[in-house]
Amino acid sequence: MNHADVTLEISTKDRYDILHLCLMSIANQTLLPREIIIYDDGECRDLREDYIYKGIFNILNLKRVEWKVLRGKQKGQIYNHQQAIKDAKYDWIYRVDDDNILEPNVLERLYSYTKDPTLGAVGGVVVHPEYLMPAQATSNRIEDCSAKYGAQFAGFPGVKEVDHLYSTFLYRKAAAKHGYPLYLSRIAHHEETIFSYEMKLAGWKLLVDGDTVTYHLRAPRGGIRSPGNERELWESDNATLQKKLKKWGIKPTEYFFMLNLHALGDNFIMKSILPEVRRKYPNKKIMIGTLFGGIYFDEPDVEAVVPEVVLVLSQIPAEHFDAYKYGFDHNWTGHMKDIYRRIYNL
Repeated sequence: MNHADVTLEISTKDRYDILHLCLMSIANQTLLPREIIIYDDGECRDLREDYIYKGIFNILNLKRVEWKVLRGKQKGQIYNHQQAIKDAKYDWIYRVDDDNILEPNVLERLYSYTKDPTLGAVGGVVVHPEYLMPAQATSNRIEDCSAKYGAQFAGFPGVKEVDHLYSTFLYRKAAAKHGYPLYLSRIAHHEETIFSYEMKLAGWKLLVDGDTVTYHLRAPRGGIRSPGNERELWESDNATLQKKLKKWGIKPTEYFFMLNLHALGDNFIMKSILPEVRRKYPNKKIMIGTLFGGIYFDEPDVEAVVPEVVLVLSQIPAEHFDAYKYGFDHNWTGHMKDIYRRIYNL
């Protein structure tokens, strides 16, 4: 059995029905952490009395992995992550969500990058099994953090250098001297973005290995989805992130979304109104979901993507963009170009 000088930490709350799956995936790693610390923000059951957990802890004992379950700060996961920096015995800390399921080689692959003295943190792809994110909906740039999903949301070949990380990653304790953003709400939305980007600002390198997969089951209850975590907390943390971006001198990307699911000719008609779109929305980038992206080759400021990307990022139903539906609903007898003007409020 091979071990890495790594402290693996998990913050959990009322997810006893799924935490054991996460722990078993850790116990089956080809390269094992030397230490596991579980911070329990829930009812703090004695897991040693549960036969499933007792069995897993015994497996960890057999594999010579130290483990302990500690009472959390009861103030939200971010305080437990901060405590882990103090409690960790080792120079590398691997943060894992309680609803993550790791492929067996994840830690081995991530740890292989730690020989780089400039590396601050490295993560793998985090797959949501219920929906495979299209790569065009992701970005590794901090400017896009409010407009697109992070690079870890979609698989890709090889390794990318990124501006920020999400969910689960291995990081160097020395790169975390700035600490976690404890000024966020108890759900700590965007804490990973702020925590990891501040490593980047300090000169550390951040990587994502596109061939390393962790599954994120996104438990519908417990954790940050516990009762009492109202929408206002999410909005408050979003506002805090925007303030941080401004402080860092980052201008967030904003998109004007367009979608055309119709034929080539319809796309050419819609293309003809782009000068009007630019005049009305000068501060936004134009993203067009289309099956005929090639016709926009001479529009350097247009990001042509597959239609699914616009639907995912805009959260606007496809029917909103449907010129033929609009024409039918409004008994339209005029030019198709004017329908597009009305759909896009020109």
